[in-house]
Amino acid sequence: MAGLSEHIWWLILAGSIVIFLLVGLIIVSIIISNKKLLRLQQERIDEIKKSEEMYADLFNNVSDLVYIHQFDGKILKINEAVEKLLGYKVEEIIGQSFQK
Repeated sequence: MAGLSEHIWWLILAGSIVIFLLVGLIIVSIIISNKKLLRLQQERIDEIKKSEEMYADLFNNVSDLVYIHQFDGKILKINEAVEKLLGYKVEEIIGQSFQK
């Protein structure tokens, strides 16, 4: 009988070790997946920042008048060409409406 309980004890120990190793592998795979996800997310953020910088550069440096307005005509953003072309400062135009 002592041999049987010793055999069961070894089976429990071996099973516990296997479970411990499986849990460890799961944790490691989660960590690796999260690191990959964070790296991809950072790459996407960098791409978006680069795109925003290119847009801002184009918007601010084009010699034509460029603006963004709401549906009701209120000007949200306008480039500095407004000063050269119309004689207004950017701050004077922002918030104004085409309907006035």
